[in-house]
Amino acid sequence: MRTDANELVKASSASPADADDILDSLFHGCAWAAYLDQAAEERGWPSREGTRRRAFDYFEHALREKNAAKRPAQQSLPRTGCGGRGDD
Repeated sequence: MRTDANELVKASSASPADADDILDSLFHGCAWAAYLDQAAEERGWPSREGTRRRAFDYFEHALREKNAAKRPAQQSLPRTGCGGRGDD
């Protein structure tokens, strides 16, 4: 996938605070961790596909943990067959 020239200009003119915000986002943090872990596993430059898959795995796991922490432990409602909760 090629990046549009306008996107490159925007990215290069981003303030340092914007760069910090990117690294603070959950997905980008997971992507960075996946890149480093994949590089260590492959002992060199990581493959795109391996990094992509690992990043999404890390992100999905982090989201599950984040959402589980938000849910009260006492509030367990039965799951329905379609993925919702409670009675339909």
